[in-house]
Amino acid sequence: QHEEKLQQPDRYVLYDASVWSEIEAQFLLWKASGQGSDYRFIDIDVGARKIFDPLSTGTAYTVDFQKMQQKNKSSGFLRMLKRPVVSNFTAAQREDYAERLRQAIQCKEEAIADMTIEAARASEAEAEVRESQKRAEEVEKLWKPSLPIGVPEGREQIPLKWEPMGDAPYMEVELMNNPSHQEECDAVLRFFHQACPEKIVSSVKRLQNKRLWIMHHSKEQLVAGKSINKGSANIAFLWHGSFAETLDK
Repeated sequence: QHEEKLQQPDRYVLYDASVWSEIEAQFLLWKASGQGSDYRFIDIDVGARKIFDPLSTGTAYTVDFQKMQQKNKSSGFLRMLKRPVVSNFTAAQREDYAERLRQAIQCKEEAIADMTIEAARASEAEAEVRESQKRAEEVEKLWKPSLPIGVPEGREQIPLKWEPMGDAPYMEVELMNNPSHQEECDAVLRFFHQACPEKIVSSVKRLQNKRLWIMHHSKEQLVAGKSINKGSANIAFLWHGSFAETLDK
């Protein structure tokens, strides 16, 4: 990056003890943290706490401890920065400066403690959000199970494979005389003829009902989750019969 030009390199700004103690506390924090980027800069607004010379403008500055420079926020004017020479202070000045520095460091420590607490709270909140999302995904899996994709179902091992339905809640699919559903149709017919071997079947339809499938899947998970069932819902298909005169009702 282009290095900004330093105006009046041999002139330094002079602050009163209250400002210096605040800057010194941040400087010590920067040194203690390994002189990284976390505490390298401090923004200050000195107000009337500055001994101005005729060239001074503004009261808001950014201090860069790595370069030991001060930048005027309004004009961009740069000046070098020096730490106070405490050995040149009188006893009273040293005592006053030490007390101000102690107070400034205490303020920094309290601010860091507050930030640590807020960071911990934010971390806890983030963990709660992740846990809520995980629970939501589990509920979604329970109530929005994947539709049958051809995996054999039940003790009869009937390979259910639903047709795509989009947003439709219900669909009827004819299996007979449909090569793409021949395996499923044959499995249904074999099972049916075990109970009614003399009957002639003219049509086999798969009823794709999303609401009923979700209810079935939920119960399946509930039954399979019982320790006595050892993860198996033990599904079996049953036939439901109706009189011929009620079929169209």
